[in-house]
Amino acid sequence: MSENARGNERFVLEQLLEALRELPQVEASTPVGKRLESGDQYRIDAEMRLDIGGTDIVLLIEIKKSVYPRDVRQILWQLNRYAREPERRASGVPFLAAASISQGARELLRHENVGYYDTGGSLYVPARGIYILVEKPPPKTLEKSVRSLFRGKRAGGPRAAHHARRMVRRNGAGRDRRGRGLNRIGNPHLAGAP
Repeated sequence: MSENARGNERFVLEQLLEALRELPQVEASTPVGKRLESGDQYRIDAEMRLDIGGTDIVLLIEIKKSVYPRDVRQILWQLNRYAREPERRASGVPFLAAASISQGARELLRHENVGYYDTGGSLYVPARGIYILVEKPPPKTLEKSVRSLFRGKRAGGPRAAHHARRMVRRNGAGRDRRGRGLNRIGNPHLAGAP
């Protein structure tokens, strides 16, 4: 694992610990990093013990940089396999901590009863007799990266390419319905007058 990735994991864990300690009646221990041992088939990044209003739970934490719905299935599989091991079954709560988690991924995680935290401040802890949910907008980095896919030069990319292919099929190469030339992205209005 690269030094940058380790630094990101430490940062996310520190933020999680701080967020949990700010909640009333919550005592959180310092997270313990887990190492892959020779007998372990499945591994997580850390475990954290919590005392919430007198109830002890253990968060089985997987740490990622950013999480989208497409990533959730693999994360669920990994966390559930680890949580099913006999010594973790009773008090272990599968938990995902990330710098950013998309809204769709959050919904999937809640549906599967997997806790989560992102550095934007969203927190969900589903444990027996305990339900903590703090919803905040996605962190700016996630918001900007998603928004930037649909702005600027790339905004019309696939749509413009599809439109251009349709025009070529209908009217011959490089011409729209009226016979005007198309520019390279398929927009007849940018190509200039005929």
